[in-house]
Amino acid sequence: MDTSTPRSTPAFGAMAIHPKESLVLKLGGWLMFLFPLVPPAFVLVAIATKGVFWPISAGVVAFVAAGVIGVIHGGASFRHYRVQHLPDGLLVHRGVFWQSETFVPKSRIQQTEVNQGPLDRRWGMAKLNVHTAGTRLENIKVSGLHHGDALALRDALLDRREGVDGA
Repeated sequence: MDTSTPRSTPAFGAMAIHPKESLVLKLGGWLMFLFPLVPPAFVLVAIATKGVFWPISAGVVAFVAAGVIGVIHGGASFRHYRVQHLPDGLLVHRGVFWQSETFVPKSRIQQTEVNQGPLDRRWGMAKLNVHTAGTRLENIKVSGLHHGDALALRDALLDRREGVDGA
């Protein structure tokens, strides 16, 4: 548990997204474009040239192109990613080409989880999973939050208070 950050009720409005989330999204974007671009580049150039040198060159070019496209897409994803804590729930806006805005009312929230991977712990980040009742979007994942903010938001969404053990 992160004891360095005070766990108070987060203010209503936009939640701060950790700056390292930009790096996470850029790496994810690179991986997203890597697999669709590199293998076809090898195959197409190998068929067209019937040689060995050109497929390797095409693979390197496709690898770099996937990196450039992925970094651009990841940066755009970071700029379009917003999380708002509202008095009656949570609003998550994300997407570059296909944008989505998901509102989760407090009354539908059944469970919340705060998760951290190794890099999240190193950078002080956390993911908040919000489980809801009776909808097709039964699990909303909010990544890139500061760890203390994720803990405070988790408690605020379930109306938990310090010292109250839920009984």
